Amino acid sequence: QQPLLGALAQVQLAIPTSGVGRIAVLGRQQVYPARSLDGAAIAANGEVVIVRLESGVALVTPFNEGAQS
Repeated sequence: QQPLLGALAQVQLAIPTSGVGRIAVLGRQQVYPARSLDGAAIAANGEVVIVRLESGVALVTPFNEGAQS
């Protein structure tokens, strides 16, 4: 599951504040339950980056094309 770290995904089911939604990993046929890393809500159809996996749940942060880390 480590190769998923840093992967881009699209939010299929909105992630509510401090709740669980669902993401689909871009370019793969994989769907995971997901939580926002900081607990903030993320709308459906937004793009996110997978930061960590915990017990099969992806922890994600919104993808910002202009951001450089």
